[in-house]
Amino acid sequence: MVDRNGVAAVLRVCGCSVEQRNALVGEGFAQMRDFLMIQPKDVAGMCTNLARIPTNRGGSKIGAVTMKKVEALIMWCHDRKREGLELDAHAFNGQTLEDYVMRGQLEEAGDTNTPDAPKDFKVLKWVSWARKFETYLWQIVGKNKVPLIYVIRRDRDPNLPYNSEEERKVYAVAQRGDAFRFDNARVWNELQAIMADTPAWTWISKYENRKDGRGAMKALRDHYDGPGEVEKRISHAKRELESAHYRSEKVFTFERYVTKLSEAFQILEDNGIPKVEREKVDLLLEKMSVDNTEITAAIANVRMNPNKRNNFLLAANELSEYISVVMPLAASESGKKPARTVSEVRHVKKKAKTGNGSKPKGKTENGVDISDMERSFTHQEWRSLSQETRSKIQAKRKAKKEKRAINKVVTSKETDESQDESVQKPSGNGGQFGSGAYSSERKRKSGRSE
Repeated sequence: MVDRNGVAAVLRVCGCSVEQRNALVGEGFAQMRDFLMIQPKDVAGMCTNLARIPTNRGGSKIGAVTMKKVEALIMWCHDRKREGLELDAHAFNGQTLEDYVMRGQLEEAGDTNTPDAPKDFKVLKWVSWARKFETYLWQIVGKNKVPLIYVIRRDRDPNLPYNSEEERKVYAVAQRGDAFRFDNARVWNELQAIMADTPAWTWISKYENRKDGRGAMKALRDHYDGPGEVEKRISHAKRELESAHYRSEKVFTFERYVTKLSEAFQILEDNGIPKVEREKVDLLLEKMSVDNTEITAAIANVRMNPNKRNNFLLAANELSEYISVVMPLAASESGKKPARTVSEVRHVKKKAKTGNGSKPKGKTENGVDISDMERSFTHQEWRSLSQETRSKIQAKRKAKKEKRAINKVVTSKETDESQDESVQKPSGNGGQFGSGAYSSERKRKSGRSE
């Protein structure tokens, strides 16, 4: 049955005149399902062609605004088809048109950059990896014009409300048809590239021939979300917390210590047994064995401060600042304390000359000698300095550390080159020992006799 009334009705909603409606019907849009024969991007070309045809021969000029509305209509028709809904002309009204025009504008202005897939898969971090992979698929639109997350969507209670319109669309799309098969294969290709050289390949290799991304992701979830794997991750996190200790920057840096704790806390949270902030801070402090009165005082300060005691990140940042000032990294990469530089020796001599109780010479700020910004500062001195001066000190330390690393590379290279030269060009005295010495002597005598 030809639904000319339905076509005319939706074109009227788009603001098309009688002449424009007749021209579009003349292009073959006799019934609602005919709108599925083209894509929104085809509308502009169609309108250009109609504008070239004389009005008495069925042509019509369709302006830019009306053209965008017709594009929105085409978009709406395709969405209804994907969701298995009837193309009912009565369901397309002014509000629907406005929503789809806005959606078209957002898609045109959208970010066209493809995000990077989460490559680093580790069994112990399965939960966080799976979350990153799902987020990645949310950002890629498939052939069905919805995010690829619909391919691996989890089952849900149909009676529960959706959290957003985007979620509703993801669950409204049918997981069948040519578009789904294409998207399913694309998800498989992503999983294959990530899992091919990991233990997870064992669980998904059987889906390779049919390129079943949905089946592969379900297999991964069934295995790694199983009770045995969850218990393994929890046990690992607990062992990490038990073995974590901080004594000094030489043995195990504070940054690595905090990272180790944070990763363990994250694994516990991902697997259903999160620790509250106070527990995290207590573990952070209990595992620190520092033979330094200022750091010990800083630990006590964190314990006495309710805000820091109940905020792991705040407590870790506070202690990190203390340690960076009071316990600067004195160990080189070889594990030995580097020799003093000339500037450090001069600084020591300068301090000796001032004597006890005398004011420091050179540049000062709030009574703190800052003439040598590369020296170590006590916590009290550090607190007395402005933020600008602290930033300068930290920048100098960073530059010095980088310079030291560069010098080490250059020195190592020069040493290697000198060793190569000594091997390739033996000294002239090398032949004066053993049989070579007698051979050389014979040659000299022979030369003289000649």
